[in-house]
Amino acid sequence: MTAIIILALALAVLQTVTIILFWYNRKVVEQWVAMVEDVKYVQKRAQEYGEHLKIVLSMDTYTGEPVIENLLKHSGDFASDLEDFQTIYSFDPDAEPPSQEEIANEEEED
Repeated sequence: MTAIIILALALAVLQTVTIILFWYNRKVVEQWVAMVEDVKYVQKRAQEYGEHLKIVLSMDTYTGEPVIENLLKHSGDFASDLEDFQTIYSFDPDAEPPSQEEIANEEEED
């Protein structure tokens, strides 16, 4: 009789722990998805900024301006970094994260 009571209590504890872990896992996944969406938004904004800089650089007044050219290069690098970040943290199983060699090459360029 006591074995049945112990098993029933163990089952109740196990069910409670399972429910709590399920709830926790759901919250973590929700935060992960929100983070990926935020990265996509920031990446989109960085690309828009880079396109705007290209337009400004193509203006006769700013043609060949080194500061704007550097801004354009940095905005492209930033968008690329965000794309790598998005690839690493996305749920897309087909997406391949950047290799260590690609990361090292990008760091050498900086």
